[in-house]
Amino acid sequence: MLKGLYRAAAVFTVPISLLIAAGCSGSGNGADMKPELERAFPGLTFQNPVAMTQAPGDAGRWFLLEKGGNVWMFDNDNTTDSRILSLNLSAHLDTSGEGGLLGISFHPSFLSNDEVFLYYTGPGGPGFALTSIVSRFRVQASGVIDPASEEVILTLDQPFPNHNGGTIAFGPDGYLYVGLGDGGGSGDPLGNGQNTETLHGAVLRLDVNGDIPYAI
Repeated sequence: MLKGLYRAAAVFTVPISLLIAAGCSGSGNGADMKPELERAFPGLTFQNPVAMTQAPGDAGRWFLLEKGGNVWMFDNDNTTDSRILSLNLSAHLDTSGEGGLLGISFHPSFLSNDEVFLYYTGPGGPGFALTSIVSRFRVQASGVIDPASEEVILTLDQPFPNHNGGTIAFGPDGYLYVGLGDGGGSGDPLGNGQNTETLHGAVLRLDVNGDIPYAI
């Protein structure tokens, strides 16, 4: 299904894949307020977009992830009808269930180290549905992400093809935060959400600035 990008008045339950904050209108009575949607970047459409961000120090363009494995780059210009493929990871993915290319975060020192981190799901090992992968990549001056620069930071076996998490973001402390789902299955049958001995159902804080892939 092709999805466009929209600007929204406020956060309501709206059946749209991606909302971008904008102004709102209404009488002032919260019960009467209705979201107003304005098409952002009307010249562009995407297939199952899941995340959209900008690199630090680069307000002139956006990077957008599609679940199927593409990272698109386009100008921060609402009239643009052109996009550039920054990376295609589709050959490395298992997109079954809720899997796919799910998260992106640029390093806070991107202007000096050119690093971007991606979260995606690959094929599962024996007895597992998927494997969650967090990797570091280098970004070329053109904005193209070099696939040969991949350095795998973290992997986690997923017992089911849903509840994989996927959001990653750098905090103000400079650490990379990784959101992991409970591993899936209806009603968390493995009890991962309440189990402090597993990485499932957790938010990880990773130091990715050392000589090893990461430290806790």
